[in-house]
Amino acid sequence: MVDPDMRNPFGSLLRRVAGQRRKKDPRVKKLRPVTRDEAQKLLQYISGNSGLKYQFEMYVTVRLLWVTGCRLNEICSRYLKDIEDKGDHIKISIPQSKTEAGIRDVMIIGAEDCQLLREATNRATVVEPSCPDNIGRLFPRIALGGYDRYPNHYLGKALEKARKNLDGDNSTWDMHSFRRTAVSSLVNAGVSREARNLIVGHSNKDDIGISVYAKRADLHGVIRSTFEVLHKELGGSLIGAVPLD
Repeated sequence: MVDPDMRNPFGSLLRRVAGQRRKKDPRVKKLRPVTRDEAQKLLQYISGNSGLKYQFEMYVTVRLLWVTGCRLNEICSRYLKDIEDKGDHIKISIPQSKTEAGIRDVMIIGAEDCQLLREATNRATVVEPSCPDNIGRLFPRIALGGYDRYPNHYLGKALEKARKNLDGDNSTWDMHSFRRTAVSSLVNAGVSREARNLIVGHSNKDDIGISVYAKRADLHGVIRSTFEVLHKELGGSLIGAVPLD
């Protein structure tokens, strides 16, 4: 018997050997950034369903994903010691990551988001942790799951279930789409690649903000402003008489 929630412990055996060509993924990659209306719908669904086991944690996570562009596990894995209240903003440290660039600080700027995070930290000090490993975490009630016992395992499942219960077709975005939204918004705002990569934890070697995260975003703003610069630098349109037949 195999627990379907557990990651395959023999997955490494399926990796390619040296020189073997990588197989092309037949799945169509159609995930895109989440819109504000879609994120708002998800938040309203969560706040209106008191029967959700992790209602408060889900609500806080969605709010933080929207304003930080973090990965889901980067929010769920935080300890209280990673959170520093600066008064007019709150700094969240991400001390561990798969890459060096992923180790960074994240700032919560909005007053309402700061107040929500303060409420979450206060709750974390009084609720009963689901296990000893959760002592000191921002979300101590959440059960750890998967082969590696990740704190985002069951919370991620709960958020995905909530997304699928929303009205309309919501198959083209997921929880990682909040990250896509943040990056594409920064691109539209003209924020430099270095600054974008600094806050979302990307290396400056490759600009995957454009090639991956913002690939299916509405970049009308930045494209138009770029063509306006081009038009100005060219000295405007060419002038000449319209040829007549």
